[in-house]
Amino acid sequence: AKQAYERVAGHYGVQIKAFHADNSRFDDKAFKTSCLHAGQQLTFCAVGAHHQNGIAENRIKLICNGARTVLLHAMRKWPKVIRTTLWPYAMQAVVDRHNRLALGPDGKSPLEKFANIDDEIDTTAFHTFGCPAFVLEAANQAGLGGTPKWDPRSRTGIYLGRSPSHARNVALILNIQ
Repeated sequence: AKQAYERVAGHYGVQIKAFHADNSRFDDKAFKTSCLHAGQQLTFCAVGAHHQNGIAENRIKLICNGARTVLLHAMRKWPKVIRTTLWPYAMQAVVDRHNRLALGPDGKSPLEKFANIDDEIDTTAFHTFGCPAFVLEAANQAGLGGTPKWDPRSRTGIYLGRSPSHARNVALILNIQ
């Protein structure tokens, strides 16, 4: 996770210089060695003092509550398909929305502040988590003549959010079969 975070930061030209963490997992020898090799400072909270970083704890609470809300909403709208096993996708969708759409008093999103960039927000790329999405059959996507007249031209899937690995307009769609 540390290396993945550093890759994302590096993508935006941000160098991680220090970590302030609780004592549990971050006191692991491998984590401390990785920080040492990267020349990063590592400090720890006092024992049992997880409240030392109130800003981060508040964001975690907001993200968890938001993910719970979008997942429960989707379950209510599509109860035969949406399950609590989609929790990680709900979390990622809420994090993505927060990082791109939550503007501070200065009019900048968290992503813009972190990466020191101006981000064009395309709200048409954001959809309701868990809503039905229709995916064209492969023959129709490629323009290879399409499907026979009486066959379905698309299949139904579940919108799980935007793909973190593709262009900004590429969605994650779960095949319900």
